[in-house]
Amino acid sequence: LHPDLRERCARSVSSLDVAVCAIGGVVPLLETYRFRDLVRVIIASKKGLDPSKPVHLFGAGHPLVFPLATLLGCDLFDSASYAKYARDGRMLFADGTRRAADVRESSCLCPVCTAHPMEKIAAEETLLAEHNLHACFGAIREVRQAIAEGDLWGLAERRARAHPALLDAVRELRRHNEFLEEFEPVSRPGALTYVGAETAHRPILHRFRRRLRERYSAPPAKGLLVFPEGGRPFGERLAAVVDQVARVADVHFAVKSVWGPVPLELDQVWPMCQTIVPEATDLEALEAAEVFFRDWAAGAGFPFGILWEGEATLDDLRARAPGGRAIDWNALRIRATADFQFGRGAADALFAGAISYVISKNTGKVRNVLADGEHVVSLRAADGLFSLKAAGARRLAKAFPPPRLRIVVEEDTVPFHREGKNVFAKFVREADPDIRPGDEALVVSPEDELCAVARATMNGREMLAFKRGVAAHVREGVPHGPTAPRR
Repeated sequence: LHPDLRERCARSVSSLDVAVCAIGGVVPLLETYRFRDLVRVIIASKKGLDPSKPVHLFGAGHPLVFPLATLLGCDLFDSASYAKYARDGRMLFADGTRRAADVRESSCLCPVCTAHPMEKIAAEETLLAEHNLHACFGAIREVRQAIAEGDLWGLAERRARAHPALLDAVRELRRHNEFLEEFEPVSRPGALTYVGAETAHRPILHRFRRRLRERYSAPPAKGLLVFPEGGRPFGERLAAVVDQVARVADVHFAVKSVWGPVPLELDQVWPMCQTIVPEATDLEALEAAEVFFRDWAAGAGFPFGILWEGEATLDDLRARAPGGRAIDWNALRIRATADFQFGRGAADALFAGAISYVISKNTGKVRNVLADGEHVVSLRAADGLFSLKAAGARRLAKAFPPPRLRIVVEEDTVPFHREGKNVFAKFVREADPDIRPGDEALVVSPEDELCAVARATMNGREMLAFKRGVAAHVREGVPHGPTAPRR
């Protein structure tokens, strides 16, 4: 496979004046169902390719492959497979290949299958080829719809159940999460639905667990009370028990979810609240959840942890962590969310001073947070994360040195961003490499003077590579102020 050579070659190709980059040499892998090796080849190539250039995958012509290849960043496909399979008397379907002579009734609704009996289709190569083309085009449309719905990962996982080799390929993806996470949005529309044990290894969940380890600071407590997976939101389901325990024991609270550990103050952050999981999950998923939880708990700093098992646990907690706790859940939630979203130390910067809240009349939850009378952040109901306001951006700009959270734009465009105009990629000079699509970002001048608050549509590397398109949607322009000192 030579992944090192493929990556080096991809870097060289990216330097050429070509509109489209191609990945070849994969037909032998496709013909022998070596889909796991296909994943390795594509990822090695993508690591070296210019992210602004479309990627063409030579020889990929089976509907089974399209979701996985698209998930890995391939944009274009070509193949004569539709004709080759027809010549061999075989029909392509989204879930595999069948010999036409063995198909008594086709479930396909393409013009060929709805207009002709199977006996005629099986006997005519032209009709088989037309059906195969319709199957390919239908699979591409399905991929496009999944992209629009934010469900391409789900589609790839569902399709993987059509063949064991394809399932192996999807399981290979977890080995490349550090690369794949770079392109993963901070949240997606709708719920994250459990498909199988491999769902827990998606990049978005890998990021959640990593940020939990690196950014979350547990509140002081004598121990940790752990609840099992169950109905969501966790905080609402467990409110009565948590209140009962907090009156008699000095412990903090977390859930051992199928995705990993969830401190109760972060249960509203996407996708922990917006999740659909079965009541009974695979053994592999349960074992992975145990590993994820132990990995986090070992470094969380609690003297002990105990699983909630009812009243008997309450008696144990009275003895091991006496004292009780008075918990301000609003303060705990906003501080944990700020550090989780922006980095450790963000809560101290954003919420220094007298804190007040605007509470939603419909949900009773925090909508806006004010510090010393300044509106610093708003809490989004859709994903449980913050929308940053100009006052909050100023505080973060002072707290974090460049390039943290920043998009540096050309000097000539600064006045336009102050007026609320969006940031285009061609005018981005530098960008924090840790910015992800959907992240809140600080738009600054070359002198590091804040000029706008924006929500990124690309990651940091893409902003520097693309020469067209919107890099970030400006939420709020920041009026001109004293020039920020160079750091």
